[in-house]
Amino acid sequence: MIDTLGKIARALSILRLPTIAVGLACAGALVIIIFTSQSHEEDRYLIPSLVGVVWAIATYIFLGSFSAVPPKPTTSWSFFRRVRRHVVRAWYGVLAIVYFTTSGFALWITSRLLSIWIRDYFG
Repeated sequence: MIDTLGKIARALSILRLPTIAVGLACAGALVIIIFTSQSHEEDRYLIPSLVGVVWAIATYIFLGSFSAVPPKPTTSWSFFRRVRRHVVRAWYGVLAIVYFTTSGFALWITSRLLSIWIRDYFG
């Protein structure tokens, strides 16, 4: 599983800089809306900006964390080197579980926020 995540993260590593740009743009819009809004109508893009920040952070963390997954140890290595590699890979497994859990929570928050936003402004 973590090898697949590593391959995906390395393949998508070109998206690191655009992810930062999108995250900063959404965070900037969020700050501007919070500090300059005078009415409910001016808050129209507050929720999409928040959702954009959440997903930009999640994407950046994914790309940063899983692009350096170490390969599986070989039998020619010493015992302690193999154990160390297994421990490091187990840590990446824990990170994968945490990442999938937080991504599920982010999906739930996104669906709730966007349903509120659509109901308030389009329905």
